[in-house]
Amino acid sequence: MRRKQPYNRPDRFGQHVQRELANILLKGPLRDPDARPVIITHVGMSKDLRVANINVQVHAEGEEKVKAVEALQRAAGFLRRKLAPRLSSRSIPELRFHLDDTLDEVDRLAQLLQNLETNDHESTLEPDES
Repeated sequence: MRRKQPYNRPDRFGQHVQRELANILLKGPLRDPDARPVIITHVGMSKDLRVANINVQVHAEGEEKVKAVEALQRAAGFLRRKLAPRLSSRSIPELRFHLDDTLDEVDRLAQLLQNLETNDHESTLEPDES
């Protein structure tokens, strides 16, 4: 018999915020010149549902990623007002944006592993000089 997952309001509300915020961002770009298209990877809600920690991935390089997240943070008030009519909650959460660099780390680790394999392969090809 399968056990039911306990009802977790912050997780479910976070998923709802994620869907609605993604729809808002898809409908129209922000006017900020530093804004870039983003992927919302996760929304973590505080237990009292007053703060939404939003992890985003930005398709850009280096400093542009940081600027894009800062642009989202500057637009947080605007996004919060757009989000308000879409949520069935008394209070609309404060939006806090964070850069999710998980894919960058995965790429970096894959590159390191590839370099190790290449070095290992080269060392097996070299004759022993004993």
